Amino acid sequence: TVSIHFMFVGLIADLYRLLNFNKLGKFGRDIIEDTIRPKEMDTLTSANAMMLSMIPLFFAPMFILFSAVAIASIADAMASIIGKAFGKIRNPNSPKTIEGYAAGTITSFLIVIGMSYIVPLEGANMGLIVILAVCSALGYLLVDIKTVHIHDNLLCPFVSGGLMWLAYIIFV
Repeated sequence: TVSIHFMFVGLIADLYRLLNFNKLGKFGRDIIEDTIRPKEMDTLTSANAMMLSMIPLFFAPMFILFSAVAIASIADAMASIIGKAFGKIRNPNSPKTIEGYAAGTITSFLIVIGMSYIVPLEGANMGLIVILAVCSALGYLLVDIKTVHIHDNLLCPFVSGGLMWLAYIIFV
């Protein structure tokens, strides 16, 4: 409930920013211009788009929702950090690197394994948790490699969480 309300407050604030940017005053405009990417000034920020993509996952088990949230924030950050620091082999279709893909995929897998200790999943044994971890890692990798026109922050939690939810329904 708190997450849903937080999401709506963020969306309302972002919509207000888009509609009434000039009315925010110098302090508000300075904060926004310092914290938002220039390409996001005329659209919803990627953080709000990511939160919107998680709405269907609010109906999934909490384990899957929390895993998707962690994947969206931690795995994508790890992919970016490792890709920029150690990336040598670039994907010809995007500025991302193979090392970044590997880091995000491995992190996604480890997040699901780690989340099983924090938020227990009803009716799940370690075998099912590993299957869910593989589903999330494959979902993350496919989205990261294939998305060009849609922001991957929007699709990663949706696809990874959706595949985990589907596997959970099939195996439980």
